[in-house]
Amino acid sequence: MRGPELARKIYLVRHGDTEWTRAKRLQGQTDIPLSDEGRGQARDVARHLANVEFDGAYTSDLSRARETAEMVLAGQANPVPLIVLPDLREISDGIYEGWPSASAVEADPRMARRLDGEGPALDFVPPEGESIRHVFLRQREVASLIRAGGSGRRILVAGHGWALRLLAAVLLDRGPEWFWKLEPLLPASVSVIELHEGVASVTLWNHAGHQDNPGGRGP
Repeated sequence: MRGPELARKIYLVRHGDTEWTRAKRLQGQTDIPLSDEGRGQARDVARHLANVEFDGAYTSDLSRARETAEMVLAGQANPVPLIVLPDLREISDGIYEGWPSASAVEADPRMARRLDGEGPALDFVPPEGESIRHVFLRQREVASLIRAGGSGRRILVAGHGWALRLLAAVLLDRGPEWFWKLEPLLPASVSVIELHEGVASVTLWNHAGHQDNPGGRGP
């Protein structure tokens, strides 16, 4: 007789600080590495999650997320292979990458709506960038891999502030507009979504208590 289904826990870890995070510059898909402080934050996450015993691990291909994931897995007694998924990349801010977020909003008021959810923000595409809806569709592909069931009960997903919030919306069976209902993620924060009997729930969101100085929200 089949026993009850065991819950699957998805650990969403935002990358640690970078120089652009601290300067509140839009990073998007620009491959900015972790700062020294960001590496310290990643080590804090590794210590915090050392006893989780991950069965599977995924990361964005951008170095700030990948290095964070590698440091978390290095703290495991039996680290699993890290699977790199380009679909986990952050949203592309196009020509505004590298700009202070306030300057981008001043240059194009539609960027403000993109940040706060006003108007047709889901489908706004900055020059050479991508829309929130497109990132949501990318996260559907990521969620399909996770839900396929081949990676065990405890899954690490290292990524970025916007993309991880959209992945959470997918896992919770919500639409892309749910993005704005979720609190922006701090650098090196840990969130947990639990999947059980086909139902998803948030059991931890934006936890940064493992850091001595979690810092401010970055763009």
